Amino acid sequence: MRGVVGVATAGALILGSCGGDSEDSVSERPRAEEPDRSRQADGSRSPSQAGQAPDQVKDKPPSALPEASGPGADPLKGRKAVRTPSGGVAYVPTKPKATSVAGSRGCVTDDEGDVSPPVPGLRADRLPGNRLAVSITYRALPRKCRPSVVRVTIDVNDDGLAPASDVAPVRGLEQTLTLKIPERLRAADVVRASSETREGDSSESVSVLIRG
Repeated sequence: MRGVVGVATAGALILGSCGGDSEDSVSERPRAEEPDRSRQADGSRSPSQAGQAPDQVKDKPPSALPEASGPGADPLKGRKAVRTPSGGVAYVPTKPKATSVAGSRGCVTDDEGDVSPPVPGLRADRLPGNRLAVSITYRALPRKCRPSVVRVTIDVNDDGLAPASDVAPVRGLEQTLTLKIPERLRAADVVRASSETREGDSSESVSVLIRG
C-alpha cells in the first residue's frame, strides 16, 4: 500500500562550544607514611612481589581497568564527532552498512521483562523527484505488542544537523511509504525506522543506507 507522508523536523544532539576555560583545583593533604606491604612478618618479600618495585605492584595501567558499561556507560562512546556550521560539536550515529534489514519475529522482551513492539524490517530506494520509497515489513503483529505507527527518519548521517521524521499508521505486514525528501536533506544517505504502540512503547530503531 502506498501513501504519501509529510516529513517534519526532529531534534538532534548538538553540543555548543562554551566560552572560557576553568580548572578545578584540588588541595593537597599531607600523606601519612604507608607501611611496606611488600614484606612479610619475618621481613622477607612476599613471593608475588619479589623482584618488583612497589610502584609496579600497586599501580595498574589504565588499560588494565574495566571499561564502563551498563546504565553508567558513556552514551556517546563510539560515535563520530563532527563540527557543525554554527561551530558546535555533534555526535552522529554510527553509519549503517546494509541497504536492507529484516525485522524481529514478534514482541521483544528485555532482561527486566518489559515488552516492546516488533522491530520493523526496512529498505529505502531513491526515486525521481527527490523522493524515497520506504518499505516497511513485519514478520508478525502480535496483539499484546502490536504497533500502531511506524516512525521513519531521513538523515544525512555525518553532517551533524537535525534529521527529518514523521509517523505513518501501520497497515499490515507489508507497506511502502512514498516520502518527499526536504530540500535541506537532498544529500540524505540514511533512513531509520522504529515501531510505536498506542501506549507509547517503542521498539529498537533500525537503519539502512538509501539505495540508488
